[in-house]
Amino acid sequence: MAARWTISADAVFHNGQYEMVGSSFAAPRVAGVAALIKEKYPWMGANEIRQTILTTAKRPQMYETAKSNNSNTFVLKPIALSLEEGTRRMGWGILNEDKAIHGPAMFVRELVDLTDPVGHRFQANIPFSNTHSIFANDISGNAGLEKKGLGKLSLTGNASYEGDTLIQEGILEVYKNLQSPVHILSRGRLHLFPETVIHPKSTVTAVKNEGIVENFGKGAVIHGDYFGTKNSKLIANLQSHLKVNGKVSLEEGTEFLPYSDEYIGLSPVSNEILTSTEPITFIKEAVPSAAIPSSQRGVGRFSSRYRSPLLLKSIFNIHENSIHLSMQRKALPTVMLNEAESTKNVANNLENIFVAADNGKVSEETLSSLIGLQTLSTREDLNNQLNSLSGEIYASAQALTFQQSQTVNRNLSNRLFSMKHEKDPTYKSNAWLSYFASRGELRQKGYDSAKTILHGGQFGMDRIFSDKYILGTAIDYSYSRANFQKYAGRSNSESVGLSFYGKLLLASDFYTQARLGISRISTRVEREVLHKKSDIHHKDTMYSSYIEFGKNFNFNALQLSSFLGYSYDILERGKFDESVDSLAIRAKKKQYHRSGISAGLRGEYSILNQDGKQTYLNLYTSIEKNIKSSSLAFDAKYHGEKEGMAHFEGIRLPKYTLWNGLGIEQDISSQSSAYLNYDMKIEKDKIADQIVTIGFKYKF
Repeated sequence: MAARWTISADAVFHNGQYEMVGSSFAAPRVAGVAALIKEKYPWMGANEIRQTILTTAKRPQMYETAKSNNSNTFVLKPIALSLEEGTRRMGWGILNEDKAIHGPAMFVRELVDLTDPVGHRFQANIPFSNTHSIFANDISGNAGLEKKGLGKLSLTGNASYEGDTLIQEGILEVYKNLQSPVHILSRGRLHLFPETVIHPKSTVTAVKNEGIVENFGKGAVIHGDYFGTKNSKLIANLQSHLKVNGKVSLEEGTEFLPYSDEYIGLSPVSNEILTSTEPITFIKEAVPSAAIPSSQRGVGRFSSRYRSPLLLKSIFNIHENSIHLSMQRKALPTVMLNEAESTKNVANNLENIFVAADNGKVSEETLSSLIGLQTLSTREDLNNQLNSLSGEIYASAQALTFQQSQTVNRNLSNRLFSMKHEKDPTYKSNAWLSYFASRGELRQKGYDSAKTILHGGQFGMDRIFSDKYILGTAIDYSYSRANFQKYAGRSNSESVGLSFYGKLLLASDFYTQARLGISRISTRVEREVLHKKSDIHHKDTMYSSYIEFGKNFNFNALQLSSFLGYSYDILERGKFDESVDSLAIRAKKKQYHRSGISAGLRGEYSILNQDGKQTYLNLYTSIEKNIKSSSLAFDAKYHGEKEGMAHFEGIRLPKYTLWNGLGIEQDISSQSSAYLNYDMKIEKDKIADQIVTIGFKYKF
């Protein structure tokens, strides 16, 4: 009895004086091999590891002594032992480490029955979908195999075991001969390959499919019948062919899932994907006779379902002994007709690439990406992939760059307005420092929206000349980030700028003020392109200008100013090349021009405190209209293509912007004060941005 569970292992021991050879070292060697098996097949339990070690053991040739023909000498004569006798003498044999780490070599009932006494199957329970295990040995024996768990198991050797094969869940791949009937349950999947031959020894039904069967390539053969139950799936590769030497029976509700490994153009491509030596039989759903009008009784029904990839039109023609599949591509804009504006933009761009592919004028890399798109069968997957090709972030993010310029300009405008109460014959010069932070949103129907964050600071110095005009300069730094909510990606930028500003007091309380500025911007954009990470930088330059004409109204402690303003900004976005995929974007530098007119009212109320210091309350409101094109679109090439341009759209600049703000300033001394401002931007009847500014001023 013990012989059935034993194994031998040779070893050589050196102690410095003696060398001993024997099998006394079996235990530590077997333990070491068991550890290696557990490392390679972490899902195996103790019984599966034991079966792997025992069934891969070597059976050495046994000899007996016999007299030679002349009877004067003795020779060694090989003897043949039965399995039982060999096991009695040496157990399962001698440990074979090299073979054991490639999986079991036999499925034997007396071993598998320890864990499956009813089904008599080796238990391959691979729980995780990202686990792929390979049994590379030829496998014989009188038991079967049961595949459990979400992982994948590949049989790459010849499998001649006599028991059945049950696929409960996950994937079983058969690369060569399998002499076992296969039963795939609803959560199971069987993969066949060009050298696959399923040839059971003792059953007519070779494959019973309640789950999924997928055939890769041409050459797979099933000797016996194929039976597809209701809701079973047969994944049909246009370039594959499955031969059934028997009968093909399909219950009503069998689903065909066609796809292609090769590019499919507008011209139809067809292939014979399945043949059988006996007629293909359709098993129709039984309908209670009471539900059928008497005139139609006896008429059966059959419906198979075809779920074609969304970008392909698939037609199955089922003949007596074969199934033919024909495929051709659909025009992408037609497929995406009812989708969001951004998705339709991508569809129009890609259709030009598909047309070029139809004519053989795209690179191999681009063709591979297009084939990947043609395999997608769900609307969600297709939308996700197309959205990753939108490139809209490179247009939408420019709105954030213009927003940075607006924030700096708003800060300077607040500064110039506050100088009305700073006229002091003793102090003509001023230094000021401010910090600002904002949170906002970029949004437009049909495009991905983004939450924005901006913070930074300014330092400036100015001087009053002749009580009529003010000249100053300021430097600024700001950091902004836009995190798009769904698919577009994220963008962040750092800006360093220099501004010159001035104000001139005119007759009758009229005034004019202006600002000129330049900023250097470093922008980083991160996004996914067909599941590949793109992380690029581009250098930008912003030229900004603003001029304002207004009138002051003095009512003792209350001062009001009405104004008209005009702004003109030029943003030069630097060139970039994503290069992570042939359908990634390669763009030259691009200039954007923005101009707007604004009108508004500012007010300031001063309060004299008991200590003689002043408190100033201020507020303003203004409306700005964009009078230049609001589009931030650009043209670019796909990275893998030399010819043709694609047009990329994104969030546009708003036509109207409403600004409201309030603030407070408190004198600290006769030369210094601190202030706090709050600004709110409204676009399309919603709050688009909120800015908080704190600052300190010093007169000297």
